[in-house]
Amino acid sequence: MKSKNKTRNSKKALIKTPIVIGGIILIIAIISVLIFLNKHSEELPKINTSQFKHSESFKKHIVLNGIDVSAIQGKNIDWNKVKSSGIDFVILRAGYSDYDTGKFHKDIMFDKNSEDARKAGLMIGAYMFSQATSKEEAKDEAEFLVDIANEHEIQLPLVMDYELVTGGRLEKALNEGTLDGKTSKIVDSFCRAVEDAGYDSMLYGNYNFLTKTLDINANSKRTNIWIAHYSSETDLEYPYLIWQSSDEGKINGIDGNTDMNFMYLKPSKHLRSHVPENSKRKSLKDAKIVFNKEDRIFRYLNKPIKPRVYVKYGIKRLREGKDYGISYIKNSHEGTGYVVITGKGKYKDSIFDDFIIKKWI
Repeated sequence: MKSKNKTRNSKKALIKTPIVIGGIILIIAIISVLIFLNKHSEELPKINTSQFKHSESFKKHIVLNGIDVSAIQGKNIDWNKVKSSGIDFVILRAGYSDYDTGKFHKDIMFDKNSEDARKAGLMIGAYMFSQATSKEEAKDEAEFLVDIANEHEIQLPLVMDYELVTGGRLEKALNEGTLDGKTSKIVDSFCRAVEDAGYDSMLYGNYNFLTKTLDINANSKRTNIWIAHYSSETDLEYPYLIWQSSDEGKINGIDGNTDMNFMYLKPSKHLRSHVPENSKRKSLKDAKIVFNKEDRIFRYLNKPIKPRVYVKYGIKRLREGKDYGISYIKNSHEGTGYVVITGKGKYKDSIFDDFIIKKWI
């Protein structure tokens, strides 16, 4: 009996030995993979914006990194690399008004850029390069922009990119004095057409044009402002949502230079949509973002983190794609990321909620 028990024990020991060894090998392999992922994630290119100083008024805001892009940046943008570098949003040129003839043109890369950037997880806005010299022309430009935007999922405002071109029709009209006292009404006409179509509006211009040629006081009260001021900081005293700080940005995934932008969002408040006062669309400010994972802690796996969530409005569960769109910001590296829910259809405004991204080890 003793010899038989000894034999059985020996067999059990022989069986246990490879299991133990296999377990140790598996643990070592897992640790090695985690160390590799952790090291590799640190090596991912990330934009450096430390040279720019933000206004004290944005001290408690989320500062989003963004770019604006047109066909000038080429046909081969790698939007996944753009997103992974830390870019949260892009405003794409959808169309432009010819500075000589006034004829409208669609940006040949808008459809592809919009689709690819959205798939990569960026928030999308769109702009129309404007040369409007009348309310009627501004309205037509806005409607042209809306028609293009309607074919895509847009979370950010539609923008009137109001710029002077040397020898252009807008510059001539201003020099001749035919637009004296009329520019605010032209801007209002563009914004009203955009908002009537269910989008938020925005006015873009460089510092001098916005503050010295246009009525910045009236326009900043009327719509969102996107200020182009190439400097380490801007001293614009009027409210603005986006600051374009440089035209010499180097972004992984884009050949050559591109414009660098910052957008400021306060997470404790919803982002209000500029829509007509008589609009029946309901604000999402009272809605709740529900995370499928309660602790909201996610481990970085060398790619942007996109937590699964849904939205409740009272007792009603809203439908993604019909009632709201979903985006993620600050989700490409370790730290605090945010879910952004933007109203669609019967709903308006945007709301935010945060989650935590940690390294594996």
